[in-house]
Amino acid sequence: SDGPFYSMVSLPCKKGYYKAVDGSSPCLKCSAGSFVDFLGATVCQACDSGKFLTIQGASSKTSCLSCPAFSFSQANSTDESSCICNAGFDGSHVGNCTACQPGKYK
Repeated sequence: SDGPFYSMVSLPCKKGYYKAVDGSSPCLKCSAGSFVDFLGATVCQACDSGKFLTIQGASSKTSCLSCPAFSFSQANSTDESSCICNAGFDGSHVGNCTACQPGKYK
């Protein structure tokens, strides 16, 4: 037959999206705390420890934001409230970590 040709080829997902199963499954946004900076991803990459990311569908590692001074977070953190004060620092609010008083520790 000389009729039209329809391709069943699946297009790769764009940056910020992934497809866990190749084929016709839909592309899904990377969840908060992760990103994809290339086409055709099958998984998203977690933001490093000490960083967080609140948005979904991020397409660059630079989208991951650093925790405030003297604090850190686990990898794949989704909010600034995930950042906790480093050892030797204390603070009741995120971004307000101060050195412990002499003779005190945490």
